[in-house]
Amino acid sequence: MTVDITVLEKALQEQLAVFGDLQRLLGEEQQAVVELDTARMELLNSQKEPVIARQMLAADLLRDAIAGLSRQSGGVAAKNVSELLQRLPRESTKELAALQQAVQESGAAVHRQAQHNRALLEPFLTTVNDSLSFLLRVLNTSNQYGASGSYLQRTQAGAVMVNREA
Repeated sequence: MTVDITVLEKALQEQLAVFGDLQRLLGEEQQAVVELDTARMELLNSQKEPVIARQMLAADLLRDAIAGLSRQSGGVAAKNVSELLQRLPRESTKELAALQQAVQESGAAVHRQAQHNRALLEPFLTTVNDSLSFLLRVLNTSNQYGASGSYLQRTQAGAVMVNREA
């Protein structure tokens, strides 16, 4: 059982490391959003992808460790670390409980930071979309003469192409 507890401990440590990396990247992303640095935002998004892939692997490792220890401790498979810790001997759970608490707090901090970044990004993206819509409306409006010689404005349904050779 000691080997499986070590595997669980390593899985929790990896989760904590991944959450730390995500917190750092999300903090940098927040700064890039505030500075409207779109090139930096794009770079940070590409840097988050492998970290998220690491998080998925860490989650799989954690699930496997929970399943292995559940089998050894007998009874129904534990759904999470808290449930598993209740079944294990007290002397082996003290360090794991502290590590689990740190992982939960770090995960909650990542969630809060991601929500905050989302709240910052949504108005930015809305402004960009509104600006693009305005430009498309301006570009897709054609002027023609009416029967009385005055301009008639008509809005095109799609994009307008201008042939300068005609």
